[in-house]
Amino acid sequence: MIATVGGLAKYISLYRTHNPVQKISLLQNWYQMSSYSVFMLIPFLIPTGFWIIEKFKSGKLKSNQVSNMKIPADFIWTLSWWLIPPLLFFMLFHYSKGYYLLNAIPMFGLIILFVHNNQFRHCLLGASIVLQILFFTTMPYSLADVETYISRQSRQLNLAEVWWARTKSVFLMASSHIRALDEIANEFETAFYKLDGQREFIFLDPTCPISARAIQAKYSHLKFTAVAYHKKGHFQLYTGLSDKSKTGFKTMLSDAVIASRTDFVNQYLDDLEKKIYHSGDIIFLTISAENAETLSSRYDQLFSRVR
Repeated sequence: MIATVGGLAKYISLYRTHNPVQKISLLQNWYQMSSYSVFMLIPFLIPTGFWIIEKFKSGKLKSNQVSNMKIPADFIWTLSWWLIPPLLFFMLFHYSKGYYLLNAIPMFGLIILFVHNNQFRHCLLGASIVLQILFFTTMPYSLADVETYISRQSRQLNLAEVWWARTKSVFLMASSHIRALDEIANEFETAFYKLDGQREFIFLDPTCPISARAIQAKYSHLKFTAVAYHKKGHFQLYTGLSDKSKTGFKTMLSDAVIASRTDFVNQYLDDLEKKIYHSGDIIFLTISAENAETLSSRYDQLFSRVR
């Protein structure tokens, strides 16, 4: 990565405009972490349950069993080198994508300890690995309900429903999720050839499964825009390696090709006159200048977090 951007100094300078640390609250970070943690815990719950049942049946599960385990000093030293650096990183740096490791690393460490002390059958450890592989390869993926993207004040789903819908879709750790995003990326590729020169901007609305930051470097000649959730009347502009907040959200919409979810357009934008360029799971459309104010107000009402 350092070589790609032209050296260490340029890589460090990218943090000014492309900081990977999301500017969201600690509670939002932990909310996302809980979704990731589900997929880390599931493969280990079943074999761990079998282990507990087996110990109870044999009468070998005692309260002091774990506390009396012998832990060699070299094992502790090796485990510390493995655990401490990532734990410090994800505790001190506000980066939501790695927060689930705070749950996963101690869990893996405990299993290694059990195996080392012959408290955990190797067949159960093998079963957990098989379950992980099966889960990753067979778990189906579908786009999340568009209601989950709408601000809390405007949506009808409660917090638990939103969490579950996002967990099994947006945060799904499965190969089907990767394949679906790859297909959507191909849709974008096809649409960009058709849209070349049609409007100045390509606006990726909040329901798009792919963010502007994910594709702006690949299509550096295009100007991508997105909703500025915390600044009313503003939008985010992504071009090349640049990420800026700009005013004039309504004006931008009138000169943009809008990329959105087809089901969102059918549900919330069906009454607006529009010209459609490409339609699949993702729809690309334009609106007239007369409808820009209506569309701007609708996006503010549905997605703005400024009240």
